[in-house]
Amino acid sequence: MEAYPDRVQVETGMAWVKQEIFKKRKMEKYSGCFYCGIPQSLCGRWRAKDEDGGRFIQVSGGGCQYRDTMIGMAGGLLGRDVQNAGRAARKMMGEAGCSEEDEMQDWLGRLVSWGGIQASQLCRLCVYLEREERGVEI
Repeated sequence: MEAYPDRVQVETGMAWVKQEIFKKRKMEKYSGCFYCGIPQSLCGRWRAKDEDGGRFIQVSGGGCQYRDTMIGMAGGLLGRDVQNAGRAARKMMGEAGCSEEDEMQDWLGRLVSWGGIQASQLCRLCVYLEREERGVEI
């Protein structure tokens, strides 16, 4: 495995994430910003509807300061080592009780409460892969 993925790997990963997750609308409600994929609690386009921070509404005139950030991050992390990313995703899917028949794209868009925020499994997988790469305990 190369220390840095080549441009084609990243572009292929980004195209897959954009098409399979965002264009096919696989992001579950409240799992992240539908424009950038970052958790809604961190994106300026959204504000919490209730005090518990579990539901969000769009801010009138609010902009997404992270446009395509998750697509680029996921594209790089998934494209860097497709085999390892698939292995990690399947492991996480199994831990979540998913069956072999479950579509990875559906799972990646699912809402998960993790690390004190609501996010998508895609966001969680990216953090997992990045920590794994740096040798940080997961």
